[in-house]
Amino acid sequence: MHELIKEKVDGGFSYAEYKTLVEKLLSEGKTTGPNQSEANIDYTKLGFQRLKKWEKITKVNPQAAAQLKELKGNYLWLVIIEAWCGDVGQNLAAIHLLAEAAHIPLKLVLRDENDDLMEHFLTNGGKSIPKLIVVDADTNLPVGTWGPRPATAQKIVLDGKAKDIDIHDIHLNVHSWYAKNKHEELQNEMLELMKSIDSKTL
Repeated sequence: MHELIKEKVDGGFSYAEYKTLVEKLLSEGKTTGPNQSEANIDYTKLGFQRLKKWEKITKVNPQAAAQLKELKGNYLWLVIIEAWCGDVGQNLAAIHLLAEAAHIPLKLVLRDENDDLMEHFLTNGGKSIPKLIVVDADTNLPVGTWGPRPATAQKIVLDGKAKDIDIHDIHLNVHSWYAKNKHEELQNEMLELMKSIDSKTL
């Protein structure tokens, strides 16, 4: 596993490189992944607008960033994404800003080009993204995961599906929640995850 992780980290995008890639693809009327449908390209446009908006307005919790900088271990975050994914558009900028503030290296890889990695990090058997893998930077081994969305957003999705609510309405409810929460829950979850992982570090 450590060789696979190292390969993906070494070949991954930085956040800035990912933004450049998406801008180039959209200028060509394309998106990431094999499905180049009009719908996926439209989702990519919307998601990229959200990403840029969140990059401007997300406020990193200074206490969370300070505590993350005090971790004993040496970590990096490897995130599996695709540009057309709605939850990537909602969460990736906040993940980037938190990683930047906490001095945690961040690398991004595309799901459909990295199935050998994705198959190890399924959510209830599905290839849900974004999927953040916490990597021990000294061993290149995975020590924790987060994703595809904060717990409250995940509950909205699962409850909606259980009640046979139209998927479009579920998505509206989730995006409304993101707008109200402003990534407070994501930052709290990442802090608790990292503290839990770090407590096991000798």
